[in-house]
Amino acid sequence: MTDDSACLRHCHAARLHWKEDGGGKLSPRPSHLCPSTPGDRYGHRETADATVLQGQRATLVEGSFADHKSLVEAVKKVDVVICTMSGVHFRSHNLLMQLKLVEAIKEAGNIKRFLPSEFGMDPARMEDALEPGRVTFDEKMVVRKAIEEANIPHTYVSSNCFAAYFVPNCSQLGTLTPPKEKVFLYGDGNVKAVFVDEDDVAAYTIKAIDDPRTLNKTVYVRPPENILSQRQIIEMWEKLTGKKLDKSSISAEEFLV
Repeated sequence: MTDDSACLRHCHAARLHWKEDGGGKLSPRPSHLCPSTPGDRYGHRETADATVLQGQRATLVEGSFADHKSLVEAVKKVDVVICTMSGVHFRSHNLLMQLKLVEAIKEAGNIKRFLPSEFGMDPARMEDALEPGRVTFDEKMVVRKAIEEANIPHTYVSSNCFAAYFVPNCSQLGTLTPPKEKVFLYGDGNVKAVFVDEDDVAAYTIKAIDDPRTLNKTVYVRPPENILSQRQIIEMWEKLTGKKLDKSSISAEEFLV
């Protein structure tokens, strides 16, 4: 453990797998975050999700980014704030709205831990990222700077690649379903990355919120068995289906065109 990071490498067995759905097809199983022990958890969800959370003994408190006072009042009722705002650069990208949450937390003055919307790649290590995706990392660093300048107790969670986005499709862009005939390899397909099941990300996020070892640090979730290359993931799928895929390689130059 360094001064600014805490590494969690002892996660339980890797859970990179496909689940058979009702129609006999293989699909990534949905994941969700919910309290596993009694106690207050607060959040703001769509109506359907809110009903589920209330059934799990959650207390819901509403606040609006358009109403600073409502944010402050909501924050005053909790000890920990976990933000899961979307950071996808091509969809509902609104990471900088967290700056309003930072201001509310600073004014409320009672928050024991703030976990901003991170959970993927560590933005502090993505200075060489290319556009357009780079904006996500740049804006996360803006939020980090605001948190640290306000002296807000915090924890950053980095789990690299969400399994549901990169494993079932064998890391093919533009789809979340497994390839049927052909698959593209990036380069030789042997570069390794960390793929983490979303349920594990949720579990270790909850564990981190009141752990003194994670205060003002970055938690890296890196299950050893989940450090895989694209080629290894494809081989797992081929073994599971009993069918070989037609493979072709995409060079770095072709990928960036």
